[in-house]
Amino acid sequence: MPSGLYGIENSNRSDVDHWGKNCFNSSFPTAIACYMFDKNISAIYNKLDIVDGKLTVISTEIPINEVFNSGTRTLGFLDFRFESTFLPYQEYSFDGIDSIDLVVRDLAGDYLSPLEVKLTVMPTKETSTRTEDKWGCELVIRSATTSYCALGMFDAIREESAIVREIFERACSTIQSWDNDFEMTHKTPDLSECINN
Repeated sequence: MPSGLYGIENSNRSDVDHWGKNCFNSSFPTAIACYMFDKNISAIYNKLDIVDGKLTVISTEIPINEVFNSGTRTLGFLDFRFESTFLPYQEYSFDGIDSIDLVVRDLAGDYLSPLEVKLTVMPTKETSTRTEDKWGCELVIRSATTSYCALGMFDAIREESAIVREIFERACSTIQSWDNDFEMTHKTPDLSECINN
């Protein structure tokens, strides 16, 4: 690759831009994912599942072509748009949606996957003195992260959106201001119960 980053042939970043401030932290993990894609190496995938009647985090594996939602396309037919908007989600929002770290498209311009990219180290200074099972990493969650999480969840259940609305209606209908920390703190238990449902 002219950029020196594996698999990123088509991109809205120049070869030099990939190495710049606030660019490398999303370009490098994308190149790692491209390598894994090309070598058929799966990623660890944490998901929620019901175990013994309780929601539990389960670690499984997921092929990178599923992460990219690329089907049978090869890397040369993928276009990596950094700090871009995943336009298919716009229909779910009254306001303009922000950009996300990475949007994967094909060369025809079809939108495949929106991805928030986190490059971090583990353990942190605070967790390095603990046993390995207690190690943690620092994650910065931007408002776009939360927004895309919600938009992605809605996209996944859009066929059942009326049922989901019914679950949330009671808890959400009385909220006066979604920006009011005091109000939202008191609504958290109800909203958590709705999410679990």
